[in-house]
Amino acid sequence: MAKPTFYNLPEEKRLRITSAARCEFASVGYDLASIQTIIGNANIPRGSFYQYFEDKRDLFLTILSSIRDEKLDYLGSVLSEWERLPLFDLLGRLIEAGLEYAKAFPDALQIAAKLMKSSMIELEEVLTTLSVDNQGTPVTGTHDFYMRLIEHAKDVGEITSEIPTATIAFYLQTMMESISRLVLNEDGLQGIPPVYDDIFLMMKNGLINDRDD
Repeated sequence: MAKPTFYNLPEEKRLRITSAARCEFASVGYDLASIQTIIGNANIPRGSFYQYFEDKRDLFLTILSSIRDEKLDYLGSVLSEWERLPLFDLLGRLIEAGLEYAKAFPDALQIAAKLMKSSMIELEEVLTTLSVDNQGTPVTGTHDFYMRLIEHAKDVGEITSEIPTATIAFYLQTMMESISRLVLNEDGLQGIPPVYDDIFLMMKNGLINDRDD
């Protein structure tokens, strides 16, 4: 992550650096990204770069952290309703809000898509880095968020309590990630696919025909 000297910079200069970095990572991905290109577009000396970041990896993780915060802020209005909305209404709203976020910040979509193909940075390292904020305070992870949603849905009698919460969390998270991949890809937004409603129906009702014969 960035050194304290980066966060002490004037906002305009920080934005100039992060904008140049996001553009480069979105264009060619982490593996091919060039520090020279980034500092050239940000109009800063090479020596200054190393006052702010240890290396390209440090800068990349800083950018991913800012994208995480940006997306959480964007989804905030939906996330704030997690106790009020029925579980599957909330999940549907999150998909729709995620689509709107990707429309507003297409570079974040491209960075994430190229990250999945990187051979030079481990996804586990990324997830570990994103689990804390810039001050080292733990950030609620996706799995923990699903666990909280499911426990609440169980408490209000919306879903069965017979299946372990962790199992349901794994299932819902996997399905939501699959839907996201249908909606978004590196080439751009695909829109909400026709199977969207069918997938949600299966998630809610399962496949077993429970009618009496």
